[in-house]
Amino acid sequence: MKMSNILTSTLGKAYVLYKRDMLIFKSNLRSNIVRTILFPLIILIFFSNIGAVAHNVPVGVVNNANNANSYKFMQSLYATSSNGAFKVITIPSISQGMSEVNSGQVALLLILNPTIGDSSSSATGILAYYSSPDASTVDGILPIISGVASQFYSGVGTHSIVPINAQPQAPDTKFVPTLTSGLSTNYEDFLVGGVIALVAVFGTLFGGGFTLITDKQLGNLKALLITPLNRASVMLGKTIYTLTLSVISTALVIVISLFLGVTILMGLIGVVWIFIIVLMLTLGFTGISLILATRVKKPEIYAIFTQTIALPLWFLSGAFFPAASMPTWMRLISQVNPMTYAVDGIRDVMITGSYPLSTALPQLAILALFAVITLGLAIKLFKVQIA
Repeated sequence: MKMSNILTSTLGKAYVLYKRDMLIFKSNLRSNIVRTILFPLIILIFFSNIGAVAHNVPVGVVNNANNANSYKFMQSLYATSSNGAFKVITIPSISQGMSEVNSGQVALLLILNPTIGDSSSSATGILAYYSSPDASTVDGILPIISGVASQFYSGVGTHSIVPINAQPQAPDTKFVPTLTSGLSTNYEDFLVGGVIALVAVFGTLFGGGFTLITDKQLGNLKALLITPLNRASVMLGKTIYTLTLSVISTALVIVISLFLGVTILMGLIGVVWIFIIVLMLTLGFTGISLILATRVKKPEIYAIFTQTIALPLWFLSGAFFPAASMPTWMRLISQVNPMTYAVDGIRDVMITGSYPLSTALPQLAILALFAVITLGLAIKLFKVQIA
């Protein structure tokens, strides 16, 4: 048989299985939709009121001024930090400071210029840099730091702090700050990125993998495999079914979020990017769900495993609080957690209004690699298990 005929046959059979699973989903449509709506709604209503309250937020300071006013500012900053809201870390150079912002070692970087305290100068005496994922944490301490800075200005007040997006700087290059495009620091906007990722992952784990283990338990899988419906068709059908559930759940969460006043600063293009990120994340966790389904015999055991995997990864993705506020060992896990990159990507779209290819391509590449590894392993284990 020609390769094109084999491919057409596999796709056709996969569609048959996909259609069967969708009919089962539609038979319980009301309960499935209600469950999908209630979960994110409860999280958004209850947890959005927490706000991003963090303690001992690391604030880096580069003293480029080294004059009397900068030393007075540092003394005042140290005194103010004694209330526990933030801790001051002195950093020797701008390039090192920017690197520490980007790596999450400091949530906020203050650069003291020689014009600090000079009311006759139009140049800004203090610059504040932070990365967009840390926006909600920084939003809580900026007013405190602005109050300290206002002591060294006449008629400028809190405008002495200019929030700008952290840009990586190579050593010995000219330092040129770049203003953030439309940064939003509402905690609701910050939280929604994590909620979208969580709903997509849970929908995935209780999608294709759960239906596969149910088919095994009921004996349907044996019946399917003695028909012309081959193994590749089964895996592809389950994957397409899971992707469909993710699209539905993501759309519902976005609608609920907009209704609650959450903004997507990139607009319709941002919505498209959110769906792309979610689908890439879904492919990776589809592989995990199918791996579990091939190794586990009972749905209740499968449910325990999926929750054990999904919830820790969700918390360590920075869903509730930025990675900068986590202990060092948690930040290290966060950096190898695929869900982190999905959450960060969704947040870039929602709260900064910008998702440049220089950011998007590395994040999507990591999610794609995650999907290739997990789906490849799932296919291999599925063949061995059936054999």
